[in-house]
Amino acid sequence: MSDKYKIGEYEFDTYEEYLAAQEDVKKIDFLTKELDITDPDVAVRLYTLIRNKEIVFRSKVGLSFSWYVTDVLAQNSRKLLEEKRRKEEQKQQGKKLGVAGGVCILAAVFCLGYYGISLWQEHLESQEFERLQNMQNLTGQIIHDSFADEENGAEAGRDTGSADASGTDKKAAKKKGAEQVDKSRRKKRLIRLI
Repeated sequence: MSDKYKIGEYEFDTYEEYLAAQEDVKKIDFLTKELDITDPDVAVRLYTLIRNKEIVFRSKVGLSFSWYVTDVLAQNSRKLLEEKRRKEEQKQQGKKLGVAGGVCILAAVFCLGYYGISLWQEHLESQEFERLQNMQNLTGQIIHDSFADEENGAEAGRDTGSADASGTDKKAAKKKGAEQVDKSRRKKRLIRLI
């Protein structure tokens, strides 16, 4: 009988090495059935577990599997680097877009604020214009009334002079004239106040 033990292409000198290789084969079977080793992320995690000795192989079979995982990782490293670079570029673009979006939002807020302020100023100006127009109308009315009162007073004085020259008519005309003068003085004061 041969002193060598075999598993596939691998030969072992002792029975203990053979048993260790069988345990490694069971681990490898479990890992390959449960995980897709060709997936770059899975290969990285598996390599990390093997390197950190969280998964331990004790035979040539296990060592060979470790080298296989390393080869898969090396083949996929280019893909991983490209993906990583793409993700970083997307983050940078996202940041740029975020900054650009923020600037656009600030510009929009500024424009809306400026528009609102200009509308408010226009509203205040129109109110001021209406107030001045009302004052002008009021002043014009007062001046018109004062001229009308002066004309009425002059006509009243002429009427009293042509009527009989009695004392009561003269007193009434004087009183009416004094009232008209008093009215015109009040109107002039009002105009000065306005």
